[in-house]
Formats: sequence, C-alpha cells, structure tokens
Amino acid sequence: MLLRPGLDELLKYVDNKYTLSVLVAKRARQLLQQAQKKVDITNFNSDKYVTMAVNEVASGKISYKYVKPVKKNEIKK
Repeated sequence: MLLRPGLDELLKYVDNKYTLSVLVAKRARQLLQQAQKKVDITNFNSDKYVTMAVNEVASGKISYKYVKPVKKNEIKK
C-alpha cells in the first residue's frame, strides 16, 4: 500500500519521520475523540483518522512546536 501523499512530501512540513509519526498519531486520536463527541468531520475524503491526519499535515493545516521538558524540581506545588 502506497502512502499518498508520499513521505518526501510530508517531510517538508516536519523535521523528521519520528516527529511526523507522533504528530499524525496525536491528530488521529483527536479526530477519533471528536467523532465520538459527534463533532462534524464529514469534510474529509476518508473515513480513516490516520489518513485524515496525514492529509492535514500535507496541506499544512497542522503545526507543532517543541517544548522544553519540565524538571521535577521546577514543578510548583
């Protein structure tokens, strides 16, 4: 099975394939949760959440940023 859009196209929007994997997985999970809440997601051409997420990445609709990890001694109680 070929992935459309291809990996080279998707890597234009993220810095590496591992970030892409995490980004797509998290977005697919969000789409699934929206579907369970009966939010309208009918504007997609697919019924698979991972495919929807991949298409969103390829169209530049999703952005991400790295955040600095918080150390235990920096957490305020």
